[in-house]
This record gives sequence, structure tokens and C-alpha cells, in this order.
Amino acid sequence: DQYVNGLEKTDFLLFDNNTQQEIIEFDVSFQPIAMVICVQSSDRLADDMLDQVRKTAYLFTQQVLGEFGEAAVIGFDSRVKIISDFSRDTKVINKALNSIRTGASGIRVSDAVYEGIRMLRLKPENHKRVIVVIAEGQDNGSSIKLGETLRMAQLSGIQVYPIYLS
Repeated sequence: DQYVNGLEKTDFLLFDNNTQQEIIEFDVSFQPIAMVICVQSSDRLADDMLDQVRKTAYLFTQQVLGEFGEAAVIGFDSRVKIISDFSRDTKVINKALNSIRTGASGIRVSDAVYEGIRMLRLKPENHKRVIVVIAEGQDNGSSIKLGETLRMAQLSGIQVYPIYLS
């Protein structure tokens, strides 16, 4: 895969049910990504699931972040731990994701997302600010209610994407 510069609206055709549609708006703006990856590390998570999460590190560093993106990694169980602060170095991000080990039994999803929001609010608004939450269970033990956390994300212009493991 390679990034292609200089594309215009006329370089594309858009079809809906085999009928060509007019492209009314076309924007090629570039926003670097600032992403926090929150990974459940509780003992409820099977080791093979955590292994699968570790294998996805490449997808985040090579496919999502691109050349100008940066990511931080948070692990959570009954604690919330910043494993890696923001970095553009793919090796640092991969190492952080691969260092996550099974921990205690809690699942403090909301607290982990709230910490991610706190970190992302310090990033410039011209960044696309994203939190990816990788977890298998419902929140168990967070001190901050999920509704409050999601409102804070919305008010801060931060998108939260959950990836549920099963």
C-alpha cells in the first residue's frame, strides 16, 4: 500500500446499485492521527486473545497511523496504566502493545477511556483524535461512569472505537 498525492474529484467514479452518482463534495484535507489504544489486560482475558491483540500491533502502526500519526498505549484491569506515552516510533508502539501481560480481575474500561481523553485533550485540535478500546467484558470497577466518559469524549471531539473480543 502506498499513499497517492494529487487526486482530484474527476479521478473517481461513484456508483450506487450500478447507477453512477454525482460526487458533489470532495475534500483531500490531511489530518495527522493522535490515537490512544486501550487494551484490557485482566485475568478474564484468555492468553490466546491477548496474543491475537499483540499481533494487531502492525495494523495500528503501519496501516492506521501512517507516516505522521502518533499513538499511546494504555493497559487496564483493576488498574489503569499508561504503558507508552505518545510516540511516532512504530517500534515503541509495537513494544508497548507486545508488553501487555495478564493482570488482575477488574475491567475499568471507562476509567481507561477517560485517561485516554485526558491525554488526547493535550493534542492539537488539527489532529484526528481517536481512542481504540480493545476489550471483552463489561466495565467492572470504574470510578467514572461510562455516560460521563462518553460525553467528555464527544465534547472534546474525540472518536471512540470499541473492538470487542470474544
